[in-house]
Amino acid sequence: MRHDQDSDEQEAEARSYRVPMRVTAVRSYPECPQLFTYPICPRCGKTMDREYQSYCDRCGQALDWKGFSKAVIFSTARCKKPTHENK
Repeated sequence: MRHDQDSDEQEAEARSYRVPMRVTAVRSYPECPQLFTYPICPRCGKTMDREYQSYCDRCGQALDWKGFSKAVIFSTARCKKPTHENK
């Protein structure tokens, strides 16, 4: 019966990805030449390329964007500026 229990757990895990989770955080790169901000998936913690997409493009988690305007901003370390050497 162990196989049935494992199967049930896998099905429950798969279904949990269908329940939208709120996006409550963004990662910001403020010291780069342009301001870049990326939403963070609440399940996998990876940054996403676009805001307001229905699912995380990394793990497939369904997303809920209600309250996104109040998301916590996580700032990254300094961005290295490109160096241009004339030779």
